[in-house]
Amino acid sequence: MKKKYYIYVLLLLLLLLFLGYFIYNIHNKKKISNTNEVIDINDGEKEYQNKAPTSDEKAIKNIDVKLEKSKSGQYVAFITNNNSFVIPDLNLKINYYKNGKLVDTYSDGHDAILPGYTVVSDFESYEDYDDVQYDVSVDMDYGTSYTNHSNNIKVDYNINASGDALITITNNDDELVEEIEVIAIFYDETGNLLGTSYAKDIYNVASKKTETIKLELKDYKRRNDVKTVKIYLNQAHTF
Repeated sequence: MKKKYYIYVLLLLLLLLFLGYFIYNIHNKKKISNTNEVIDINDGEKEYQNKAPTSDEKAIKNIDVKLEKSKSGQYVAFITNNNSFVIPDLNLKINYYKNGKLVDTYSDGHDAILPGYTVVSDFESYEDYDDVQYDVSVDMDYGTSYTNHSNNIKVDYNINASGDALITITNNDDELVEEIEVIAIFYDETGNLLGTSYAKDIYNVASKKTETIKLELKDYKRRNDVKTVKIYLNQAHTF
């Protein structure tokens, strides 16, 4: 009888071990399946990679664009890089609409925009339009080999009797700058925007060398109205 009792106890223990093993496996399988559950990416308590903006989008958030219409009919875009890093490549597109329909489009690009710097683009359409919208895109990979020497370029200017901007540009850097681009913005006596010059490129400016250029308001009919001018250095690059 005692022997039978021990057998029953042994069988009971084996049964309990089996049940324990079975429950353990079910529990772990459930835990594993939870790793594949559908995740709500709108859950504000968690951060997910696919919820975070791309580096391009982060950079665009800190780029300020002021679009102003001049008396000449041009749209002048003042583009400021408020990031703490260089923008390697930026493209600004202007779309012109009439009654909600696209009637014209233009784009302009800038390379290696330094932190805190403002560059200028100008656009003009001869189509009949009633609305203008712009779009900014950046490429954080293109143009990363470019070096912008604008911090070491000195720009002086004065206005002659004809309303032209006479500009002196000095390369104070220790190396040759392959391309310098400047543009002039013209204003009348009350500060109204008259328009811009054509952007001017100067090539292969040696270290410590000075170049002189003349920039004129595109709208020649308004040149006599020029009272003040601002010069913007769009680039001073080696590639």
